[in-house]
Amino acid sequence: MGVDLLGPFPTAKGKRKYIIVAVDYFTKWIKAEALALITAHQVTHFLKNNILARFGVLNALIFDHGKQFDCAEVIDFCDQVGAIVRFASVAYPQVNNQAESANKAILHGLHTRLDEAKGNWADELNTVLWAHRTTFKVATGKTPFALTYGTDAVIPIETIATTYWIMMYDKEDNKEAHLLDLKLAQEWRELAAIKLAATKEHVAKYHNAKLVPHKLTLGDQVLRRNFRPDPKHEKLASTWEGPYLIREVVGANTFKLSELGGAKIPRTWNAQNLRNYYRTT
Repeated sequence: MGVDLLGPFPTAKGKRKYIIVAVDYFTKWIKAEALALITAHQVTHFLKNNILARFGVLNALIFDHGKQFDCAEVIDFCDQVGAIVRFASVAYPQVNNQAESANKAILHGLHTRLDEAKGNWADELNTVLWAHRTTFKVATGKTPFALTYGTDAVIPIETIATTYWIMMYDKEDNKEAHLLDLKLAQEWRELAAIKLAATKEHVAKYHNAKLVPHKLTLGDQVLRRNFRPDPKHEKLASTWEGPYLIREVVGANTFKLSELGGAKIPRTWNAQNLRNYYRTT
């Protein structure tokens, strides 16, 4: 499950300005909550009451490197409940792309539902989440609601427009239908997993076709992109800093670095933010 933060938004009731978002990578189910503050305590409270209490302990939680996530309180909490903590590579949030996609869906929904009354966004958040959960997803071939609960949701319009399912409702038949749905739920999820894997493969091929290969290997000296230039230098600040040494190859384009003197640089770095260092004479 990916976890991320959105905001600040126009101040809503209760001085709420932020949204914490969690999305399940498989079902695409989104859970979100409006917050006044974004602290480590708020993060652990959200995980405990909105994720663990409803869905149980997760195998892994993926965060970015925000100080609200990358801190002792959150990491200790995850350790206590047995959830693996993973962080997206610095300056490469696509690693946590499910959370990024969820953010876009929420923002789009809020923009669609709100006109000029921007301070009401917190009141509309659950409506936006409901719409997302009951919308068919091409990647899985199902709605997030169906993959989570093993049955399709009855949406409000169906009770107003008198659909076939409402007209033909029978208490006993409905009970049997729900039992059948529960039996078929695992089959739905297996088919969705196959479809999701095929979609990911297609997207990966498209993405990889645009990549310029980075010939970086263990022991190379590299420069890393400077994301926090000295504000006193403004636009004249150096774009790259280093050199550093590649001390570990984590993945095809992901590396861990160290100072030339041996001190380890924390976190992982994506090849898009590294370049070979060539000593000038």
